[in-house]
Amino acid sequence: MDGARALARVGRWTDTADATAKHRGIGNRLLDGRQIKIMSLMEQGLDQQARDMIDATQPTEPWEAPSARSCAPTAVPSTYRFPGPASTPP
Repeated sequence: MDGARALARVGRWTDTADATAKHRGIGNRLLDGRQIKIMSLMEQGLDQQARDMIDATQPTEPWEAPSARSCAPTAVPSTYRFPGPASTPP
């Protein structure tokens, strides 16, 4: 999964989501694969699909519900490129 980490690091969320789905799939919990898929949907301007995926999350740990709420897309322009985890805020 080093390839997926490298893609995420440079903000290529859709490519990262594709690699993650092929490697181990996207589960129902808010773990790495699902978070990456949500970022991918937002990167593509598919905010409603991202919200739907968040709403369909099946949290089992106490931290997952508040984290899911904080992931919800807001009014972000579809042209905004989400930075990778190693990036600094603009």
